[in-house]
Amino acid sequence: MDFERFQYLLGQYKKRQLSGAEREELLALTDNASEEQWKVLVTRLLQTTQWQPASLDKEFLDKELLSVLSADKIQVGEKPDRIPLGASPSLSIGWRWIAAASIFLLFTVSAFFWLQQRRQAMLAVSPTLSANMPPGHKGAILTLADGSQLVLDSLNNGMIATQKGTHVILNNGQLLYKTQQTSEVSYNTVTTPNGRQYTVILSDGSRVWLNAGSSLKYPTTFSDNERIVELSGEAYFEVTKVMSKHTAGKIPFIVKTASQQVLVLGTSFNINAYSNEAVVKTTLLEGMVRVAAAGSSPAAVTLKPGQQAVVIAPAMKIDPAVIKVIDHPDIDQVIAWKNGAFNFEDLPLPEAMRQLERWYDIRVIYENGVPDIRFFGGVDRNMNLGDLLEMLAKAGLKYRMEGGRKLVVINNTKN
Repeated sequence: MDFERFQYLLGQYKKRQLSGAEREELLALTDNASEEQWKVLVTRLLQTTQWQPASLDKEFLDKELLSVLSADKIQVGEKPDRIPLGASPSLSIGWRWIAAASIFLLFTVSAFFWLQQRRQAMLAVSPTLSANMPPGHKGAILTLADGSQLVLDSLNNGMIATQKGTHVILNNGQLLYKTQQTSEVSYNTVTTPNGRQYTVILSDGSRVWLNAGSSLKYPTTFSDNERIVELSGEAYFEVTKVMSKHTAGKIPFIVKTASQQVLVLGTSFNINAYSNEAVVKTTLLEGMVRVAAAGSSPAAVTLKPGQQAVVIAPAMKIDPAVIKVIDHPDIDQVIAWKNGAFNFEDLPLPEAMRQLERWYDIRVIYENGVPDIRFFGGVDRNMNLGDLLEMLAKAGLKYRMEGGRKLVVINNTKN
């Protein structure tokens, strides 16, 4: 059989451009071809198509072609008896059936490989996200009093700004403030986007560690009456005791959030006040703090070391505000983020996933609802996302990554 001629006629047939004479020619070629010739012919057709991979499974090809030819042998009205794979179909099948079999095999098999290659090509250029993402790191955005912003990740050590007599200094991933006697008060804001954390040393020497997705607004120099900062998100504080020059008493340190106010008298504590959490938690490690609900609510509690105040967040719209005191919170879990770790001990899945969202700058969505999974223990926060997800998968988490930095958590238990 003239392969090139047959390939041309088959192409014309596919394009519906076959003339009457060419139709008769194709009929003659197909009627005179043996089964073996057809297998060779279709194999050559597959090898010449642009979608064909480097190699083709001969067993697959033989099986598929034989099944098509065998099926065509069954006459109308007959029951389709089982045909062994080794059986040879009759060679008297009409050319239309043979052409249909060859075209079927050619275009279905080649289309399959074409779709596979197209899918791989699309994945190569699409924004589909690999789960092997790096963890967050030190970094923040500093907004100065005049509204200008500095990306601290990209700056070298040294003085980076001067504001009304106050020097702003960057030193190995920490932001420091050096004030002069004549310094005027102005306000700065440090913001840590998702995937960043940072440490700020305030003008009084107090240290603040900001978790990812947080911000702290503070004066560049404090007055002699009070020290007030405003927090959104989560931060760990080590507040320096400062004595007033006028009253001989301690200058109070106050942390304001959207739902509470914490009065500090020299202490170490952690505040978790993310807007997408149902409660605000203030956990005292050393010293003493007084937690008061925001607004006109009279609710207030004084914490001792090792206690935690839980305030219902404004989103819950409970009035008057409710403050609950927890006597023995898991301190290791509370400050795990500051110590470079995740502590998922008995955490509800959504709470654990929100931690991942902030640290890896991803978005978590749930397919078929939230699965009933709780994790136990802790892991290093400096590992890649992919490695962490593999560990969580062993605890029952099912997931997939999608473009747009999206982690899809799959619930297979929902009916």
